[in-house]
Amino acid sequence: MRSIRKIATVAAAFLVAAATGHVMQQSAGSNATASQFAAALSLPTAPVVAAAVFEALPALPALPGRLPQVDLGAGRAASAADASYDSFGRSCAAPQLTLQPEPGAMIALQLLAPCDGESTAILRQGALQFAVRTDAQGLYSTRLPALSHEVRVRAILPGGREIEAVAQASGLETVNRVVLLAGSSTALRLNAFESGAVWGGGGHVSAAAPRSPQSTAGGYLMQLGDAAAMPPMLAQVYSAPVALTDVALELEALLGAGSCGLDLAATVLRIMGGQPAPGTSLTLAMPPCDGVEGAVLMPLPGLPVALARAD
Repeated sequence: MRSIRKIATVAAAFLVAAATGHVMQQSAGSNATASQFAAALSLPTAPVVAAAVFEALPALPALPGRLPQVDLGAGRAASAADASYDSFGRSCAAPQLTLQPEPGAMIALQLLAPCDGESTAILRQGALQFAVRTDAQGLYSTRLPALSHEVRVRAILPGGREIEAVAQASGLETVNRVVLLAGSSTALRLNAFESGAVWGGGGHVSAAAPRSPQSTAGGYLMQLGDAAAMPPMLAQVYSAPVALTDVALELEALLGAGSCGLDLAATVLRIMGGQPAPGTSLTLAMPPCDGVEGAVLMPLPGLPVALARAD
C-alpha cells in the first residue's frame, strides 16, 4: 500500500638597476701640465699608470628552468608499516576501538585513528553497518544499540585496514529493536506509532521527534551514519521496552531530486527481547515528482506480540 503525504515547504614587479662604471681618462695635455707644475715645485713627477684592461668574464651557465624533482617515494610499494604514519610521513599511534557497556543494552563506542583524521570509516555490528567521518584528530564516538548479547564491532579504515572490539551487552532482553538499513539514501525514514498515536502526535517517534534512550515515555529512535561520508551508509534503530507491544511501524520515503523515479532498496531487521527475527528486504518504486512534494508511505508489520513478550 502506498500513499503520498503533502509536506509544506518555505521557500611586484622587480626593478633591476644596471650599475655602469665610469672610467676617467686624462688627456696627454693634462699629463704635461702636471709635469710642468711638479717641476716648478721641485717635486717628483708621479708616473702615469696605463689603464688596466679587464678581460670579459666567461658567461655563467644558465640556471635550470625548474628544480630537480624530489623523490617522495610515490613508486614505493605500500606496506603494513604505512598504518603508523600520516600523509605527511609523521609517525602516529596505531588505531584503537573501544566499547563500553551501558544500561539499556547500549554501548559507548569510541574510535581513535590518529593517522586517519577527517576520513571515512565503516562500523559493522553483525548485519548493522554504517559509515562515519572522523574529526581532524581521527576521533569518532557514538552510542550504539546492541543487537546481540555479545557485541562484536569491526571498524574498517581507509585502505581496508580493520580493527575489532568485543563487549557484553547488558539488558538486551528488556528491549525490542527494529533496524532500518537505508544504504546511501537520505530519503528513507522509519516511523513508529505507539499506543495508537497519529502522525505528529505524542506517541509518534521519528527522525523529527526521536526521543532519547533515557526517555520514560516509550521508545526512541537513533540515527547512525554520516551523510557526508564517502560513500554514505546510513541506518536507523528504533528501540522500545518489551512491555510496549502496541506499536505500528511505517517506512517513509521522501520525494525529492535524490529519490523521484528511482527504486529505493532497504532492509529491515528485528531483535525481539534479545532474539533475532528474520529480516525483510524491500524495494520502493518511487513515482516521478511532477512538481509534487510529499512522501511515499509503506506500512511495516508491527512488533510480534508473542515474541515481544517472551523472556
